[in-house]
Amino acid sequence: MATLLYRLGRFAYRRAALVITVWVIALAAALGVGLSLGGQTDESFSIPGTESQEALDQLDQLFPEAAGTTVQAVVAPEDDSLVTDADIRGEIDALMADLESIPGVETVLGPFDEFASNQVSDDESVAIVQASLEGTSQSISTETLDAITATADARDVRVEFAGQVFQNTVVGITVIEVIGVLVAGAVLVVTFGSLLAAGMPLAAALIGIGISLGGILGVAAFVPVSSSAPLLALMIGLAVGIDYSLFILSRHRTQLARGERPLESAGIAVGTAGSAVVFAGVTVIIALLGLLVVGVPFLSGMGIGAAVAVTVAMLAATTLLPAFMGLAGDRLIPREGSRAWKRSHPTSSSRPTMGRRWVRGVMRRPILSTVGVVLVLGTVSIPAFSLDLNLPDGGKEPEGSTQRIAYDLIADSFGPGTAGPLLVTLD
Repeated sequence: MATLLYRLGRFAYRRAALVITVWVIALAAALGVGLSLGGQTDESFSIPGTESQEALDQLDQLFPEAAGTTVQAVVAPEDDSLVTDADIRGEIDALMADLESIPGVETVLGPFDEFASNQVSDDESVAIVQASLEGTSQSISTETLDAITATADARDVRVEFAGQVFQNTVVGITVIEVIGVLVAGAVLVVTFGSLLAAGMPLAAALIGIGISLGGILGVAAFVPVSSSAPLLALMIGLAVGIDYSLFILSRHRTQLARGERPLESAGIAVGTAGSAVVFAGVTVIIALLGLLVVGVPFLSGMGIGAAVAVTVAMLAATTLLPAFMGLAGDRLIPREGSRAWKRSHPTSSSRPTMGRRWVRGVMRRPILSTVGVVLVLGTVSIPAFSLDLNLPDGGKEPEGSTQRIAYDLIADSFGPGTAGPLLVTLD
């Protein structure tokens, strides 16, 4: 493996323009195909083999209207009026008529209908109108949802809307990831003391992430892919992409400071540090593909997407990074007297580096170090015992949103659990 990587590093160094061109073409092709296919993430998920999934599948086949999406229109007069008052009942009837006229709404069940059950609170201050929509929550268009919520504007009574279809469960890429990239860049500049050297691991990681995300978007056009899959691939791809490239580039600059020829140094760095990179990458890939064993489709997609990101990052570190080093050439050689040069030329009078002092301290007091690590990690892990592993509901929506207000009204007037009823099928 080391010999193969040594030759690969030398080839990428000598043919830098060719290797970089291939990677840029791959990036453009991946993003172009992914965006042109218009792949969209899908938040619907199934857990095959569970009783709940069997019940949902049975309903979908025999009673598709029961397995569809339900919207709850919560009517709550803001004055002292009761929902049983004649004028309020008239507003409820008009609301039901408006909902029935919206395309995509199959049935509407009023609180005073014959087959309505527990849709009026005991104090008669809140009433619920149930509307069944065609299709799953992911297939409901924004226009349909806007038309549903607009029905409240024409009423002289307070109306709030609840239902899973209004919940935003999409996990998207935010400014937090951008901040993470900037922080990583700052750390690399401090580590290398050179903008040129710091930019190489970051550029290799970003190109690898672009290819991975483009591939995931392309696959999403044909099979369901959770929105968390691209985010997980981004986070892991960025982490390992920078880490793997940093490992090889640091070895390369150390050898250059000791007088090694750039071409030979690139081959040695990829052959030695690159071997550790491949071993670490394969280990991570195996661990991520272990999610396939669970048998949950959306988890399998997340594992495969992240594994692809690690694979691309590993390839970028062993091919694209040496090509960058080939373009830089002698400019990567640390200046004599710089921190990088001094680390590569230790003398008896040289001050030990922080890393050397840390290792010496740990080895001098192994028991104290072990106990300290356990205490620190144990303290940091305390919040894990309070994790809420439930699926999000209306109670997790932002304060002031119609979903949150409707959820609170139902919970306060009808009791906990009303917003998430248990559905039982009998065969």
